[in-house]
Amino acid sequence: MYFWNTGALASELQKETVTESEQVKYLVATILLYEILPFLTSWIPNTVDIWSFLDGAVSVSIMVIGALVCAKANRQGDNKNFLTRFICLSWPLGIRFVVLMLPTYLVVEIILRMLGLQVAHGDKYQTEWYDVAISALYSGLVFWRLRRWIRVVSGQSATV
Repeated sequence: MYFWNTGALASELQKETVTESEQVKYLVATILLYEILPFLTSWIPNTVDIWSFLDGAVSVSIMVIGALVCAKANRQGDNKNFLTRFICLSWPLGIRFVVLMLPTYLVVEIILRMLGLQVAHGDKYQTEWYDVAISALYSGLVFWRLRRWIRVVSGQSATV
């Protein structure tokens, strides 16, 4: 796995010598990089509370486990074109879940305010327990559906 030498990786990709399992390693590493980097840059004293930390840890865990579960589903099928399937199928599934997630947050926010359970933080946004719960639920559902569609595409399920 190359960490710096993009030219060598590009050459191997061009020659089609990067295996599917090696591509999965790149996918997991990229997920970790893009999920952890913004979280690490927010470690300014007194800005990260326990819920923010937990939200980041849960998010990274679900993404890595989800990607690995999807890769396994692809291997159990025809074991071809995992990254293409993963990336392409993630787009419409992601759009669907964003459309579902936004109203859920809005309803939860309204209910919590009506019940007087919403904690006021002034003008600053602060992650709360329900943010972590909703985010984990929806992220898990995205990967569950992604795994299902990868199984269909890889020939394990006839249902389209």
